[in-house]
Amino acid sequence: NEYYTEYLRNSANWTHNGDVHTAEITFATNARFTVDVACKDLADNESADMDEIEFILDKTGPEGLKISYETSGVATLLENITFGFYKAPVTVTIEASDENNGIDCFTYSYSVQDGASATNVGAENVVVEGSDLTYEGNKASYSFEISAQFRGFVSFVATDMAGNSEDCYDEKCIVVDQVAPGITVEYDKVDAKNGKYFEGDREATIKITESNFFAADMIDLVPGTTEEYLVITIGKTLNDGTYTLSKVRPDFVKDGDVYTAKIKFAENADYTFDIKYTDRAGNVYDDYVMDEFTVDKSAPIINVSYDNNSCKNEDQFKADRKATIVITEHNFVVNDVIATVTMD
Repeated sequence: NEYYTEYLRNSANWTHNGDVHTAEITFATNARFTVDVACKDLADNESADMDEIEFILDKTGPEGLKISYETSGVATLLENITFGFYKAPVTVTIEASDENNGIDCFTYSYSVQDGASATNVGAENVVVEGSDLTYEGNKASYSFEISAQFRGFVSFVATDMAGNSEDCYDEKCIVVDQVAPGITVEYDKVDAKNGKYFEGDREATIKITESNFFAADMIDLVPGTTEEYLVITIGKTLNDGTYTLSKVRPDFVKDGDVYTAKIKFAENADYTFDIKYTDRAGNVYDDYVMDEFTVDKSAPIINVSYDNNSCKNEDQFKADRKATIVITEHNFVVNDVIATVTMD
């Protein structure tokens, strides 16, 4: 390079101490350098050949850091945070390039999200280098797998051969979930009359065990369908015959991975209750057998009237007398009528 030759031929760049003459050269540009110095004295004596010195100056960190995922899962936008939900294990590929010096190693982590279920397992600061990496020119890449159960974030640091590092953090939360939700429903009253009748209010306690439960599961639709992830339906037939089928969205209370809600059945009506749940990763619970029962808090109303009310001495009748019994009751069964008649 002519610059360095001219630099060394400028006497202002030298210091002298007797026969010892010193010049300093600063290499400040990212480049691959080869240094070879030769000198003649005034008598035309040439210096001995010196070994060439080769080195690379690289003050710039790796570029093009990228994280990508490969699986059958579908990314979903939820509560302004992008989540990637996957039922199958996820293959993560990290890559970076370095034009000056090449990639030396990657240090990657997949870290469990704060507050996530204790069933999730991650990995921290795993170092891969050398033959573990796949090189294509100045670009290096590495792939690893995240298995269920996991909920958290992927990040890595790329380090080049000169020791420069750059980091990459994916703000998308990755969920790998292969466990279907677990659901139990318990009622406060279980002793039915005549198979399915209850004479007072009835309350159901729903418990859902799911490591990736979201309140929005009762609102957001499963992709490609018209149905929500979590569907709780109540059918109700009032005594006047009016029928409604409603989706209910109770408030769930979190306790670890268990979410609990209560539903009260307080009207006189014939009820059905059903629940099914598809979590965000596509795991399905659809095993619940629909409940059918009746809440009846009203006692029968009985009215007795007679066709002959002409009597002597208040209770003496000389002609036949017919009694008409009218019972007002929605859940009427003839076998439940008890009539007591005595004759003297």
